Amino acid sequence: MTASVGLLLRKPAFRNYEVWMTGHGFGGALAAMCGYEMEMARVFVPANKRVFVTFGQPRVGNAHWARKFNQHFPQAIRVTHSDDPFPHVPPCHVDPSKRGTADEQTCFELKDRKKKLWAFHPPTQVWYPNEMPAFDANEKGDFKRCDGPNWGEDPTCRHRPLGVSIDDHRNYFGVDVTSHCANLLESPFDDLSA
Repeated sequence: MTASVGLLLRKPAFRNYEVWMTGHGFGGALAAMCGYEMEMARVFVPANKRVFVTFGQPRVGNAHWARKFNQHFPQAIRVTHSDDPFPHVPPCHVDPSKRGTADEQTCFELKDRKKKLWAFHPPTQVWYPNEMPAFDANEKGDFKRCDGPNWGEDPTCRHRPLGVSIDDHRNYFGVDVTSHCANLLESPFDDLSA
């Protein structure tokens, strides 16, 4: 895909197009990896022509990867919905010495080279702690932008699973993603089977 996008962007007809990298759940993780791969392959997309937004994206890499990703995509947005469990997998490192303190659920970057395998999010998270407005609504809803001191794992936002709601993963901005995608995948030939 990287080569195809690179070829298209070299054509005069497409030079002024924006490149959108987006996805939901695992698709968001794939969008992050694809965007990063494009940067590593030097597929040049000007910063003002790239848009990166994911919904319910799980963690993709460790803190080193998250930092590199943020260097290339400083305007990236990860949208998370209330108790969606997917942004909390795979697990991050939680310091056992903080048990019983306010920091007990805070994800930490590990400095020990042998333990750098723990997953970590790049910034920026936009967290909707309650219901999200419908996609076509003119309201923004109640959300919090999270860019705290631990940047990708901002402790001021819900960053560890307390409640788990598959419905919160399936529903973003009033769209049931599961049924919406299933409807898009239906074949026009399904009715022809006897």
